[in-house]
Amino acid sequence: MKTFKSFLVLVSISMLLISSFSSLAMASVDLSGFIEMDERARTSGTSDELRWNRAIFGLKAKSQISLNVAAYAELHLKSLGLSSPSTADELADTASVQPVDVELREAYIDVYGFIFDNVDLKAGKQRIAWGTADRLNPTDVINPYDFTDILKLGEKAPTNSLKLASYFGDTTLTGVFVPTFTPAIMPDFYLAMYTNPLYNMEKGAAKQGINLTMDVKEKFEYPPNDLSNSMFGAKVERNFFGIDFSLSYFNGYDSIPNMTDIDVIIDAPNLQNIDVSIEALQTYPKIEVVGFDLAGDFYGIGFWAEVAHVRPENAYQQLYLDHIQGTTITGTQEVADYTKFTVGFDYKFLNGLYINTQFMHGFFDERSTDLFGFAKRMMKEELGDVGEALGVMFGTGMSISDMLFISADQKFFNEKFKIEVAAGWDLALDQEKNIKGHILKPSISYYPADATEITLGFLALDGDDWTKFGMMRDQDQAYLQFKYSF
Repeated sequence: MKTFKSFLVLVSISMLLISSFSSLAMASVDLSGFIEMDERARTSGTSDELRWNRAIFGLKAKSQISLNVAAYAELHLKSLGLSSPSTADELADTASVQPVDVELREAYIDVYGFIFDNVDLKAGKQRIAWGTADRLNPTDVINPYDFTDILKLGEKAPTNSLKLASYFGDTTLTGVFVPTFTPAIMPDFYLAMYTNPLYNMEKGAAKQGINLTMDVKEKFEYPPNDLSNSMFGAKVERNFFGIDFSLSYFNGYDSIPNMTDIDVIIDAPNLQNIDVSIEALQTYPKIEVVGFDLAGDFYGIGFWAEVAHVRPENAYQQLYLDHIQGTTITGTQEVADYTKFTVGFDYKFLNGLYINTQFMHGFFDERSTDLFGFAKRMMKEELGDVGEALGVMFGTGMSISDMLFISADQKFFNEKFKIEVAAGWDLALDQEKNIKGHILKPSISYYPADATEITLGFLALDGDDWTKFGMMRDQDQAYLQFKYSF
């Protein structure tokens, strides 16, 4: 009930502001938006659990207050649809029976010719997109990731910031200031996607005939909301010989948490029965990112490439292994610089078939260090054969991935239908087995009228233990979506 009342208040204020702009400033206000319904059911194993039962109303408002000033706002009202009352009292609580979420997606002001004619200012909650690749953008570091929807790979969340763009002929210089850090919005299966390596230890031990019981406690540390922790970036763009180039720099924080301290207490009376207690600390490392990207067209073939070199600032990972054969092992490793990149191309054939292909080195959350591989090496060095035997519980470890993504779509029957197939492979280029995991997302869409779309699709993931897609293998799902835009 409180959520619904808050929404009514927010809508009332929004309409009042729009009315005020129209009547007092004589500004033109353009309204647009969408209505969407999204149904999803789990298909992994024998489960048919309903994952999503959502209806979304999106409202977008643009206002040209004067020749030099404009404003934009986007509001999303989401009916989450899955009731969760656990007591009799909660049956009378609208938030439990019919949960609703209100999201102010964006809200900013554009000032053209700010102080100087060649300078534009944008202030407010905004999406600042860097990079030329299709969603797989290692240089796109201003906004945090939004992993709410597994179907929207690489989605970002707008944040409050200032953006200043200066134009010098064919060259554009952009500066960005973000006053405070905002972490990534993690998926509801966060443990499966990001901290599941700890739980995969049980699987690794079981394969070696070891009975392993675990107790895991996790802690998080966020950067304080101090002005000294503000983030900033700069970017220069120019076109040479028909190809767009840009060079960028970012100084701020990684929006995805990183395991920095792990205290492992091991009670191992023998190598067949092991009790493990783990305390894991996750932090958000300070980083500097230097990026480069390009995009162009060659006889109708679109191509792009971008690379990001990341330098963590004073980032270390510490590991404590207690009670192993009556001793304690400690180790520290520095998080070294690392590089991620994406290259790709797309092409649309004369018959309407569209193909998009991308190769990605370094998934969104991956860094240079492998804490679990470090633990295995440390145990073997300190304890010899016994340490090597105990180290199997850390599995194969984690490393930066190489992934190939391909999608193709084709419209037919006077463009009333569209079939799309998207697939991705986690590659092991240095191993005999070249594919460690895969993702498959086929779908068919029907367009009964203009601005109306109905989509039926399926998502399937699988892979080896300790791989990205292997950790998400229980997220298989079928989905049915309806969307009308106005």
